[in-house]
Amino acid sequence: MRIQFLLIALFPAVTLAAAAAFGEEAQRIDNGAEPENGIKTMELEELWTIGGSDDDVLLGTIERVLTLDDGRVLLLDSQLSHVLECSPDGKVVRELGHTGEGPGELTNPRDMVHFDDGTLGLVKVFPGQLVMLDPDGLPAGVIKLKADDAPGGFVTMHRALHAGGVLLLGGSIMTMNPDLPVQTRTFFLGRFDRQGNKTVEYVRTDVTFDVRKRKLLESWQEFVWSRMGVASDGTVVVCIPRDEFELSWFTPEGTLVRTATLPFKPWPRNQLARDRMFGILKRQADHMPGTEAVVADTEPVVVDLMVRGNGDVWCLTSRSMWEAEDGIFAAYEVINEAGHYIQRVRVVCEGDATRDRLIVSGDRAYRVAGYWDAINRVQGSSVDDDDPEPMSVTCYRIR
Repeated sequence: MRIQFLLIALFPAVTLAAAAAFGEEAQRIDNGAEPENGIKTMELEELWTIGGSDDDVLLGTIERVLTLDDGRVLLLDSQLSHVLECSPDGKVVRELGHTGEGPGELTNPRDMVHFDDGTLGLVKVFPGQLVMLDPDGLPAGVIKLKADDAPGGFVTMHRALHAGGVLLLGGSIMTMNPDLPVQTRTFFLGRFDRQGNKTVEYVRTDVTFDVRKRKLLESWQEFVWSRMGVASDGTVVVCIPRDEFELSWFTPEGTLVRTATLPFKPWPRNQLARDRMFGILKRQADHMPGTEAVVADTEPVVVDLMVRGNGDVWCLTSRSMWEAEDGIFAAYEVINEAGHYIQRVRVVCEGDATRDRLIVSGDRAYRVAGYWDAINRVQGSSVDDDDPEPMSVTCYRIR
């Protein structure tokens, strides 16, 4: 049964808020605009590339990259619905999973997690669940999200992270008003056990969709999907507000212990950024004749967040993404685990941050060439190159 979630206009009902408890001594650190240790330039050393026009390996849309402890690399291909396991030198060893409706099968997985026992979990959007594969790639059941707080609601899953014994899942619950053309969607980010029970909720927001408003707002999909991470000790880090640089640190048990801010403002969209988002929304609005697609004037302040092994949080701002300095890929703002703005790191490698995505995993960095172009094409925007180069992944050593 296919459920169409994207065809109803909305207006926000509740602002985004942390649902976990506040610690009695929660810190608030308001950093200045300049990092304590200044600016550092990091040159990435290229090790290997997979995919692209000169390689026999065909990549669809690489959504996630994980480096395992033994150096093996897992590439989640959402478009081709499988995971490529690669050797440390970039050779494809095997394919895990494939398209289908049977055990261990799914279509267009959105994320993946690797557990300490070697089990792999692939995110199935609807119904929201992790499709599990054992270390041999064989079906190992599912982790199905429970929705006890919304009986009868449709549950979806969008993100999954695992570190420090914490399984972090993000998704939504959709419920319909039986008397009005109104839908309520609750977005959530929480800690779950291996049976799919939510044990802690860190972030939650409710959005009300009303088809009679005839406006499809960009805010319908606004959540922390790209602004979340979990450290090796299980600490959860989230940039909750869209239009502010404000990080929140939660213990694995859900207590807010710290917030840290930087005085960065939202970046005013240029025409390309506006056209990309408008194309995505218009595709959805076209299913409702007479409905207007409405995009925001600015990009989110933080567009990507990564937690390194030492607890440092690397944040890519929209301004750095869209206005990168000459000769660098992008600059990342680094905040340490104590909440202090310690450094701005200028990453030097090939590519364009408005089209490519940099994913750091372990002691390696991976540039997914054409990532943002591919996402925009999948979601309905066609303002980029109509005949793009095949996607590729380049692995770098972080010096």
